[in-house]
This record gives sequence, structure tokens and C-alpha cells, in this order.
Amino acid sequence: MSSRERLKTSLVFAAVVVLAIGTVILVNVQVYSGGSAAPAVPASTYSNSASGLRLVLSINSTTLATGQRLMVDVSEVNTLATPNDIASAQEWGIPGLRISACYASTYPFGIAVFQGRYSSANVSEAKPLQIFPLVPCPLLIRLVTGYHFEANSSQAVVLLGTGPAIPMEANVTLRGTYSAMAGSAPSATAASRFAPGTYTVVAGDEWGALALLYFTIE
Repeated sequence: MSSRERLKTSLVFAAVVVLAIGTVILVNVQVYSGGSAAPAVPASTYSNSASGLRLVLSINSTTLATGQRLMVDVSEVNTLATPNDIASAQEWGIPGLRISACYASTYPFGIAVFQGRYSSANVSEAKPLQIFPLVPCPLLIRLVTGYHFEANSSQAVVLLGTGPAIPMEANVTLRGTYSAMAGSAPSATAASRFAPGTYTVVAGDEWGALALLYFTIE
């Protein structure tokens, strides 16, 4: 076989290999984009609050398997290019918002989870789930008169206070709901997984802003 014939044969073989690889890649892309096999993606939303603040809500996934944990991130951000002093208001958009088992917190926001799909217009009519365990809470509550936010930041000094600025950001991992155990101490709770269905996650701050997201338990 001449060198020209060998070169021609090599080029043909290379073209066949490239075509085969391209076909495999195309098939893989088509299978993945079909929808059912693609993994669920995180979701995030925000609501502009009072005086240049922005309340941001994020969850790790919009679709969870039974028993899988829901991770909720909440933050309050100063959107102004200058420092921002905000007085405490206690004007919550809906009752029952909190960031831990006890309502006392230096954060100006809280969360709640509702079974079903609600909007900001009707979520106040629903009953929040008990997503935190029932535990004894301290009787002494720190007096918070406001927040001094740094420019374009979630960093804020909690007033009254002389300490350093801390991030107004919280991460909560939810595994289900809690209920009081019959015949036990008031603080004894039993945990249950989220049942299959659709849920609404709400974050709200004390200036009345609400941000909502939805997730489904399969």
C-alpha cells in the first residue's frame, strides 16, 4: 500500500472515530436533558425589606426524597453603598417566625414551614409546622434596639452593643417535625419525617418582608 493510500485510510478511520464519539456525546446529552434523571437544583429568592435591606432565602433542593434533609439559608443584606442604621420594629409579616427552638434571637429574621402551597397573600391563614424540638427556653432575653449594617454587606453590629459586626446569616437543617410525647415532660418531643407532598418555606424579617419557596417530598 502506498503512503498516499495509507494516509487516506487513516483519515477515514479518524473521521469514523470522531463521528462515533460525537454520537455518544449527543445521546448522553439527550438522555440527561430528558428531565427525570436530572438532579434537583437549589432555589433562592429575596424580598426587599425596609430602608435598603434585602431578605434572602435559599434551600438546598426543591425535590427531596423521604428522610432527606432540607437545608435552609437566610440572610439580611444592606444593599446601600453606605452604612445603614435600622431600628428594631417587631413588625413581623406573619406570626411564629423563628430561627431556632426558642424565639429569643439576635437575628432580625425567622423561618416557618407549612404543609401545602401558599402565597404571601394567604400564608398567614395557615398553621406552621413544629419544625424545631420543644426545649426549655431562657427567661432572660437580650434587648435589641436595632442594627448597624456595614455598606453592601450582611455584617452588622447588634444594638445595644459594642461588640464586633457579625454576619446576619443563619443556616438551619430540617429533618421533619416534632410533637410532644404523651405522658412525658413538656420538653420531651418525638420527631417525624416530612410526609410526601408539597411544602412552603417562608422567611420573614421584623420589618414585614416575606420570602417564599416551595419543596416537594417524594
